[in-house]
Amino acid sequence: WLTRSTGDRDKRGAMKWADQLSARLASGDAQGAKKVALIRTSMADAIDQWLEYQRAKAKRTTFRTYSSILEKFKTFCSTISLRFIGDITEEKILAFRAWAVANGNAKVTVDNNLVAIRSFFGWAKASAMIKTNPVSQQRHGKQIFFGAKSQRRESYTKVEYARMMEHAAEPLSTVIRLLANLGLRISELAMLEWADID
Repeated sequence: WLTRSTGDRDKRGAMKWADQLSARLASGDAQGAKKVALIRTSMADAIDQWLEYQRAKAKRTTFRTYSSILEKFKTFCSTISLRFIGDITEEKILAFRAWAVANGNAKVTVDNNLVAIRSFFGWAKASAMIKTNPVSQQRHGKQIFFGAKSQRRESYTKVEYARMMEHAAEPLSTVIRLLANLGLRISELAMLEWADID
């Protein structure tokens, strides 16, 4: 049991919180109930809850991508001692962006990461963990996304593919065949599981 608002890890704590919230709502104290719902939720707990939500609705490969991105975001949060989701600001999102680039991520990759992080914060807002989503195209004149474009890469010709296959030994020839015939990226192939294959 993990409650998103109290941080309690047992059923008894969660039930106590729910009873208090119910009593506030019944007494017409909706504002008080809203305050209870916005009690400081740890970033780690919020991310874990969102990933559980995504596990149920997203494709396996999408879920793994989200997990990887949010683990990276958790790492960043720990480096700046950001423990609670309510403490996130635009400035901290911009700091994440700079941190990710400094750690070798391309701007296109960072933008893709920010799309997943924006989805996470949208869910957190809808779940009453935060008041506003700190990740958007532009907030208060600050551009959150780089707006970088991937370089267009030329694909191999049939002659080049045949030459690679002629000289590649196993298991590399199987890797080349899969990449070429399925149109996968290397990272997608690396995450491929038997369950992904029909």
